[in-house]
Amino acid sequence: MNGQDETKNTRSKAWIFGGTSDIGRDIITALSAQGFNVNFTWNSNEEQASRIVQKYPNSKSYRLDLGNKMDVNEFCIRYEKLLYGNLFVYCAGVNNATLCDEMEPEKLEVVTHINFISAAKIFNVIARQSKSDKSSPTKLIYISSVAARKVKPGNTLYGATKVAMERYMSGMTAELSRFNIRTLCISPGYIKTKMLDAYCKDRGIEVRDILKNIPLRKILTVDDITNVVIAFQKGNITTTGTVIALGNGEEFV
Repeated sequence: MNGQDETKNTRSKAWIFGGTSDIGRDIITALSAQGFNVNFTWNSNEEQASRIVQKYPNSKSYRLDLGNKMDVNEFCIRYEKLLYGNLFVYCAGVNNATLCDEMEPEKLEVVTHINFISAAKIFNVIARQSKSDKSSPTKLIYISSVAARKVKPGNTLYGATKVAMERYMSGMTAELSRFNIRTLCISPGYIKTKMLDAYCKDRGIEVRDILKNIPLRKILTVDDITNVVIAFQKGNITTTGTVIALGNGEEFV
């Protein structure tokens, strides 16, 4: 894991977990434009992480394998004191698109760690840091999915881990609201990302096949997700402990 030491300053600070993903990069761009210091994690895409840091000098990158239990534990210990700030967004996720009885045990563990256990561990550390200073709100955002409630063959594990984290975030709200900590889960339908391309490839389908089952015949963009993140960060969305569903009707069919 790579990262640089830092001290608290007067600039707003955000952490993005899964920063080299399509959604992560878009959120980093939006927050950087607002003057945030943005820390983000990455795993395999070192080239993309380097480009982000070069483009946004106030950003810092940390290598972290969210599917590796020991790596996450080490990260939480090593960088515990740095996990403070105004906004934290967990946008890492993986959909193995595999039937339950065909799923390898190792894959089950990795998907569960990335989508749920690692997110819970990291948010727990953030909560401990944030409880010591209630003067400004701390906002935790988890990028979920309509798969949490919409069951389809092949998305069982993905949906189960997403709904588990949604429930975890609701529990955090009940326990931590008095410390000025807010939580939000964003539950989008299909988003035009590399993850969707990989999903289509695994299922042997094309994007146009998905469009046939979306009432508005449109797929969300990463900007749709980022806009909600920014609205919550600015206080234009006043809520906590809730799930906001985004989509073009696919959550209903």
